[in-house]
Amino acid sequence: MTEICALVLAAGEGTRMRPLTLTTPKPLLLVGDIPLIDRALNLVRGLDTAVNTHYLASQLISHVGPRASIIYEETLLGSSGTVASLKRWINGRAVLVVNSDAYLQGGDLEPILSGWDGETVRMLVVPADHRPAEFGSYLFAGASLIPWTVVHGLPEGRSHLVHTVWRPAEMAGKLELREFNGTYVDCGTPEDYETANLLSKLGDTDRTRSIR
Repeated sequence: MTEICALVLAAGEGTRMRPLTLTTPKPLLLVGDIPLIDRALNLVRGLDTAVNTHYLASQLISHVGPRASIIYEETLLGSSGTVASLKRWINGRAVLVVNSDAYLQGGDLEPILSGWDGETVRMLVVPADHRPAEFGSYLFAGASLIPWTVVHGLPEGRSHLVHTVWRPAEMAGKLELREFNGTYVDCGTPEDYETANLLSKLGDTDRTRSIR
């Protein structure tokens, strides 16, 4: 069985969420009285985990504590650049990359992990419905599983997974879309953040569980 580690992306400045993020990093914003970063860490609980930081990093470092390895980026590297910078830490393992601002209600990451062949790139998705689709008829839902063979070849420097991993894998027929079994909200704007909180009030069970 392929060994898997996890990376929670938490370095962004959250500029679209201002003024909420002027003094608080977005991963520490509450959804249903639970910080977004805690929800993400709960999703990957049981895996060796790293969290990247940059903006208002001291708050995140203090909050996360010993639950994960903390990586401070002096300059933002982007999702792919961060993974590439951690090759020595990843060290031959596959990496499950999770966005800290992804609100995933009523489900877990089992769809992206179950029955994996250890070689294809996997992406957690939800149906696009009335929204513009990103991959086939789906939207990215905040998590991706990347094999070491792909991680090892990533370029150093600022870059994003959509350009270095997902689109190339899609073109090569090696991107597997795995549908999330719950509700997903990208907390990237105040409006979406409000939606996540409303959904939480309507029935947030926080059904996260240990992966191992």
